Amino acid sequence: MFRSHATEAQKKEIFDRYQTLGEDCGGVEAGILFLQVAHNLDQRKGMHMVEVAIFRDAAALQAFRKHPWHQELTNILGTFADWAAGDINISLADLPRPPIPQPQGFSEEELNRN
Repeated sequence: MFRSHATEAQKKEIFDRYQTLGEDCGGVEAGILFLQVAHNLDQRKGMHMVEVAIFRDAAALQAFRKHPWHQELTNILGTFADWAAGDINISLADLPRPPIPQPQGFSEEELNRN
């Protein structure tokens, strides 16, 4: 949650810096498989931004935390906002996979032809 003294320009700068943070910290090669920060769709609880990240493993998460770009942004954010973070460990194999929709306009017979 941004503090009351944070200006719109400061909020925008922080948000903009988050948009490239994953790549700035090494991207997929560093084990950052996914990192997205977006504006919270539900402002009722006062949370302005939400970050979702997926790391290859615990070592990649720890390297991300120690990366100078991440530490710099964390220090800047600490000046203008309060935040909560949670980390969980989940295997990608455990994630539910949505069913793949069948293309429209093809019969089962046409789809199964070699």
